[in-house]
Amino acid sequence: MSLIFCTLAFLPFALAILFFIRIYKLFKRVSGLENSSAGSEEKIRILTRKLSDMEREFARIRKEAAQGTAIDLHAVREKQTVVTEAPASVEPAVSDIPDSPDIPALPKSRVVRPEAFRVKTISAQIEAAEILQSGESEIQRTEQVNAEQVNAEHVNAEQTNAETLNSEPRKSQPESRRPEPRKPETQSAPPRKSLPINYNPPRSEKTGNADGPSFWNKLEQQLSDNWTGIGGTLFLVLGIAFLGLHTALKMSEFGRFVLITSLSGVLAGLFFWLQSKKDWIKLALWMRSAAGGVFLFACLGAGGIPGLKWIDAPTPALALLILGIAVNTWLAHAGGSQAFASLHVILSLAAIAVAPSSITTLTLAGLVAVIGVLLSYRERWDHHLLATITAFFLFHLHWFLTMAAASGEVPYLIRGGLLLDRVSNVCGIISVALVFLAAASVHYRDLYRSATFELNPFIVHMLNWLFLGSGLLMHATGSRWKTIPLFIAAAAAFALARHARSRGIKWLYRTDTMMAQIIASIAVVSLYRWGFPMAGSFALLFMEWVVFGRLMVAERDIPLFRMATAGIHLTAVLLMGWGVFTIADAGLHAQTLSVEGSPIAMALILILCGWFAAMWHKFIALPENSGYLKQDGLFSLEWSADCEFSFSGFLAPLFLLAAAQVSGTNQWLPLILSLFFCHQLWVRGKAGTNGMSVGIAIAICSFFVMQWNYYESMTLMAGLPLFLISIAAFKWSYVPYFKDHAHWFGLYTATIHAMFLSVALLNRVSAPVPGVLWLILSVGMLESALWVSQRSRGVSGSIGTPDRYMLHCGYLLIAAFIGRHLMVDLQCEDYLGPMKVRGLIELFAIAIFGYWGFAVKAPRQISRHFSTKNGDSASATSTSATSASAISASADSGVDIQQLIYRSWRLLHPLFMELILVFHTLFFALQTDKYWHAIIWAITAIVLHWQGSRKTIGQSFPNLSRLRFHALLFYLVSIFQTAFLLGVFEKLGQYWFETAWILGIVATFIQTAFLIRVYRGGVRAMTPPWLPDSLLFLTPLTKWISAHRNAVVFYPLLTGVALFLYWTFDHSTLTLLWVAECFGIFSLSILLREAHFRHVALAGLALCIARLLLYDLAKAPTLTRAAVFAGVGALMIGMHALYNKYRDRFMN
Repeated sequence: MSLIFCTLAFLPFALAILFFIRIYKLFKRVSGLENSSAGSEEKIRILTRKLSDMEREFARIRKEAAQGTAIDLHAVREKQTVVTEAPASVEPAVSDIPDSPDIPALPKSRVVRPEAFRVKTISAQIEAAEILQSGESEIQRTEQVNAEQVNAEHVNAEQTNAETLNSEPRKSQPESRRPEPRKPETQSAPPRKSLPINYNPPRSEKTGNADGPSFWNKLEQQLSDNWTGIGGTLFLVLGIAFLGLHTALKMSEFGRFVLITSLSGVLAGLFFWLQSKKDWIKLALWMRSAAGGVFLFACLGAGGIPGLKWIDAPTPALALLILGIAVNTWLAHAGGSQAFASLHVILSLAAIAVAPSSITTLTLAGLVAVIGVLLSYRERWDHHLLATITAFFLFHLHWFLTMAAASGEVPYLIRGGLLLDRVSNVCGIISVALVFLAAASVHYRDLYRSATFELNPFIVHMLNWLFLGSGLLMHATGSRWKTIPLFIAAAAAFALARHARSRGIKWLYRTDTMMAQIIASIAVVSLYRWGFPMAGSFALLFMEWVVFGRLMVAERDIPLFRMATAGIHLTAVLLMGWGVFTIADAGLHAQTLSVEGSPIAMALILILCGWFAAMWHKFIALPENSGYLKQDGLFSLEWSADCEFSFSGFLAPLFLLAAAQVSGTNQWLPLILSLFFCHQLWVRGKAGTNGMSVGIAIAICSFFVMQWNYYESMTLMAGLPLFLISIAAFKWSYVPYFKDHAHWFGLYTATIHAMFLSVALLNRVSAPVPGVLWLILSVGMLESALWVSQRSRGVSGSIGTPDRYMLHCGYLLIAAFIGRHLMVDLQCEDYLGPMKVRGLIELFAIAIFGYWGFAVKAPRQISRHFSTKNGDSASATSTSATSASAISASADSGVDIQQLIYRSWRLLHPLFMELILVFHTLFFALQTDKYWHAIIWAITAIVLHWQGSRKTIGQSFPNLSRLRFHALLFYLVSIFQTAFLLGVFEKLGQYWFETAWILGIVATFIQTAFLIRVYRGGVRAMTPPWLPDSLLFLTPLTKWISAHRNAVVFYPLLTGVALFLYWTFDHSTLTLLWVAECFGIFSLSILLREAHFRHVALAGLALCIARLLLYDLAKAPTLTRAAVFAGVGALMIGMHALYNKYRDRFMN
């Protein structure tokens, strides 16, 4: 009861608001007219003169009609147009006067008005309308006479010569009034009816909108046409209701019923009286609707409203209410418009909602709603259909909550049908299904056939499906048998969608297809009620979405395909997340298929879905379906056209990764997963996309890392199958986006996996063994690269450059060996025979590095084929002759031209020479005693300088010339150890020659020999060596060394020998030994013809003499002093003798 009063109390306020809005708009328009007319007296005067001209023109027409003269209507209309046009100066101000429905307009059927012309005041427009109406009858009569004359002319023309008569003018008429010739077959038009003076053209004519009024314009027109009727009816019913309540104290309940029914009869009588009057037909219709509403209120109050209730038995009260509803239902049918039909249906449902809730009231409401839906079959009554289904949905919600509250429990909708009994649920399901299915079938008529999207029917149809699903959900009891009706409903909706497409209703076809898929998804998820695992339900849901996408591709529907891909992606992510997180929470203890939700079962489900996803991706990536690939992604609208990223292809490998995550440490699943990864690589090779390439790269890399965590006892079972993945990646490596083969992925993964697998298997045997194996594998990679390069010569463009990546793998193995040798092998102190194991490994590494460095000719030799006689580098394609000779020369020498483009070859391969020297240094530094190092480094310096200066070696391998630079480094290290380290050792070897002064003298002589070799090397020894690209940063240093040879070679030796003598011998004999050193330097000056050495020797001799006189003469013993003086004198005499004998060398 309170609900009714609240509703009735709210309606007056709503209607009052609409009324004031309407009054405000009218006032705004009228005020706009008045404001625009202010200050326009001149314009009004012009309009008045024009109207006078129009009146004179009508007088002339009336006069001619009285004389029986035919009138040329076309000329009359042209004159009227000229007369009614405003001056050019007036048009801009007149054109923007708004139209008003309250102001009478000029009849458009008689006067041709230009759009720019408008009458500016109400009085002027009314005056013009009266003038035109006075001449309306004259124009009509004249037009009839003219039509009869023209018809007579046409009949005569057919009997004689139609062409001649049509071309000759009528002599009885002036030339200016001669009618326009017409074609013989043209029939005379019937006389036009006179329009009323208050005729308003349609809104589309006023606005000039060719597309017709919009939805909001239609709504505004409906409100403006019917608001008074609706408001009056509601106010009348409300007033009668208050009147009935007021008379509650004066009359009995039955008397009040009779009074209200009598009022309804009065309103019905007014309808019968007014319906015959044409101007009152709308009011009559609203009187009839008000009578029906009042009668329904009386019937409702007779059995259910306190104060009006006079029937206590429920059956008679319900029968009387059914009578009132029947009357209103008939009125809804007889009304003929959406407004009357919606009003009576809503009133009927509201009356039933007031009655006590029961199965009978639900059935009655369903019947009323079905009848209301059937009324929509007349025309396109979308608003009425929306009002009907919304009213029934609200009624059903009210009925459900009332029935649930009657059960004594809180009416939670989530509990659904558990709150009602079985019969109530069945009746509720039947009522909801009948009403909303009947509403859904409305749109399958030919009236809704349209190739474009229509918003109003779409909103109604979607809300109808929403109401249907919500209504059925209220009656859900949790029974597993609901799965079968859901599948049947999905199939029915899918069939209806196909029917809509056959009838040309495309928007309905897409809408029902989406709803069918949603219902099918709910049905699949509900399978868990049958004991199906939740993961299995998700897997079936994913496969069902894939099948749906396949059907949409077959039907060539892009929007539905995009919906399918969104569903595929969503279900895929849900399935993988469900598997990973549930297994992570449950632990990895269950390892059998018999356990529900076990890791193995979940892994097999994910593997199956991964295979399904891969086949789906292959299907949409086929050439005939490649256009759909752009729609298969979350960012397909923003993604560039040349970069198609398939999100389905990206997710397919992640299924296998999720399976690997949930599988735990099972020993057989790695093999199964590896085979499925190979299958996906095959799919990517056949119909690969960027999305699948990225996804499979991430999944495989993650899968490799996961397998490295296996237990040692399962290493082989978990690790060996992964090589199948690398082989498949190498086989199907073509990437369409880059238009090249990605051999590197398979080679890199195989190499890295081999390294980790070897460590896992061989580390427990011996720590240095994996590093040795890596060296052997690097040689295998080198030979494979050479073999592939030779076999692919001339066809390398079609297979990519696998030899390049094989070289990379070899470099990677060597780099890994070096790192492991420095961190692991150097800590090993084990012996193999008389030598430590690490020493043998270093010798083996030197051999491997030598094989790498000299097995293939260096790029420098290749570039010689592209050089001119002067040594300047020239382009191979500068001339055809140069290119031909270069290619032929390279073919004769067995050199692959591709090696020129390998940057790794230019940067890394030349460094094997440095690696040999590094491991040579490591071997002798760790395998020999420290006091032998100075001699070893000096000998190494001589050998390196000799090899780097050889002419034959330099021509074949010009990059070996940098050995001269490395020789200098060994030479300087040898001098450093001789000067600072050799003399400080407390205890040397056990043999007699293992003394500091003997080893130092030997090292000094070897260093002197190196110095002699450097200074006798000539121009070649002074030329900066060739450096590879990776060592070009040393170029400034090598140039400085070549320009300052004395500072680098001579002075370090001089200083080193002097320091060695200082640290090794007694200070009393230092003067004699240093003079001997000066004598040696003097002798070298004669041998090498270097005057600089002689100057240094004489300077050193002078210092020694000063020390002899100042130090030795005072502190040395007599015997020592005698020996030193004698020795110094003998050496000076010898220097003098040598100078006199080889004077010519100093002079030259």
